[in-house]
Amino acid sequence: MGSIIMSKRTPEEIIHSVKRYQQGETSQGAEAKRLGVSKQAFQDWVRIYETYGESGFLRTENRRYSKELKLSAVQAYLNGEGSHAAICKKYGISSRTQLQNWIKMYNGHKELRPSRDRGSDIYMTKGRTTTYEERIEIVSYCIEHGNDYHATIEKYGVSYRQTCWLHQHTQSKEINHSVKD
Repeated sequence: MGSIIMSKRTPEEIIHSVKRYQQGETSQGAEAKRLGVSKQAFQDWVRIYETYGESGFLRTENRRYSKELKLSAVQAYLNGEGSHAAICKKYGISSRTQLQNWIKMYNGHKELRPSRDRGSDIYMTKGRTTTYEERIEIVSYCIEHGNDYHATIEKYGVSYRQTCWLHQHTQSKEINHSVKD
């Protein structure tokens, strides 16, 4: 997903439409209908424009968020400090869905981690040969750390593919003998 805009409308069309709405020439509903999108989608565009200006529609890379920002935004929402849209605007979050996902993670007692680059180099690391004992240690570490593949890869210098494969092959009641191979 390179861009925020998941629409068949060009950034220029959206910006023009948002400006027309802001200048009082039209309503949100009328512009949404004219562009063939939901009123909610148009409201999101207004929020993005108010938060980022025109550049909010011209970005080609994903935004990155710190663990602290994620936690602050989630807690602000849960403390009743505003709607999803208001919290997104306040904290500069691109998508209400993103905030909703963080809230689900938080409520599910999962750690909110800082955003990483997609295709991060750590996941592309070439694996190395490991002994059976190392494989058991690697899988145990990964499981004990909440399936944190990134930390496991960094600690043991193995590839993402190796770590996933090892974990999959040890999910049975006892360590699967295929780990020895």
